[in-house]
Formats: sequence, structure tokens, C-alpha cells
Amino acid sequence: WTSTGTGDTSDDTKTTIWTWTIQSPGTQTGFNAMSVRASVVGYQPNYGGKAYGAELFATFFAQNGTASYQVGTTDVVEKTSFSTATSHLELANDGTIIFTVTGETASYIKWNAEFRTMMTDYID
Repeated sequence: WTSTGTGDTSDDTKTTIWTWTIQSPGTQTGFNAMSVRASVVGYQPNYGGKAYGAELFATFFAQNGTASYQVGTTDVVEKTSFSTATSHLELANDGTIIFTVTGETASYIKWNAEFRTMMTDYID
């Protein structure tokens, strides 16, 4: 599957711009695994302009509709002219996969991201 997410930041607050649930309606009671690849770009047009780009990859799995886990850590390749702006692909406390961006203090950044996901068939 391919999907997209967009968002804006105007400070250094962590902002969610995409979510995904491993336990979708067709897999809500099974066991399955999912890989997620994210490509993200951010741009600040003011004050001479700054840019951010990254590729992220992570793998997650679900156990019988009751728990989700991340396998290892997220791999990140990041190129940036910002000091603190960054992005994350992680598992939220409720088991949802989330993609977040964190901007920079007093800086407007426009974010665009594309996500490619692959999931195994569920197993009861």
C-alpha cells in the first residue's frame, strides 16, 4: 500500500502526520507483520530557506489482536540544514504505528511524506 501525509510545524512540538493500525478490520484477531518505509521532506521558505529530507524503515508485528511490537529500532537516513527538526516512525502506546515530525523553534516548516507498507496475511 502507498499513502501520504502532510503537516505543518511552527515550533519544536512533536506533531503526528500519519497513523496506521496493524490490526485492521481484516486482521483484527490474527498474527501478522508489517514493514513501513517513509520518505519525508520539509521546507522552510522564510529567512533564506532551509530543507529536510529523510528515509525511514521499520518493522512491526501484532500478536492475536492484543499487542503490537516494533522489531529493533527504526533505520533513518537524514539530510538536513535545520538544527533540531527531525522525524520519527514508531509504535504508540495504543499499538498504532505513527509518523511524527518535530520542527524548530520559531520556524514554519511544511512537511510532506509518502509511506509504503507491506503486510503479511494474518494467521489465526
